[in-house]
Amino acid sequence: MAKVMIISENNELSLAIKYVLRREGHDVEIMPTFCESEAYLYSGGNSAVILIDSDAIHHCRAGKRASEKLRSITKGNARIIYLATKGSDNASAEGADTIVYKPFTAHDIQTEVRNALATL
Repeated sequence: MAKVMIISENNELSLAIKYVLRREGHDVEIMPTFCESEAYLYSGGNSAVILIDSDAIHHCRAGKRASEKLRSITKGNARIIYLATKGSDNASAEGADTIVYKPFTAHDIQTEVRNALATL
């Protein structure tokens, strides 16, 4: 299937999403911080879909431009799904292809990843 990157400091969330997506045949990488995901992509790593947990970007210099920064690094070749918290400042989602609000279900993630892949 496709290569998917999850950027999240929440290990339980990351592992749950990884489990769901691997069952569908996707190759899934977990990056605990936005900074690590940047380094991975700059070093030649790639992903067709990138899921960004809003909590993972608060401690990194990308801040409000996280989605736009990833879009630039991947030269637009990845679809970005932003996992946001309702009611919080989601300015970092600017540039994302889709926003999924917490709490979400496994089905929500599966559907959004399928939709993102269909647009590649």
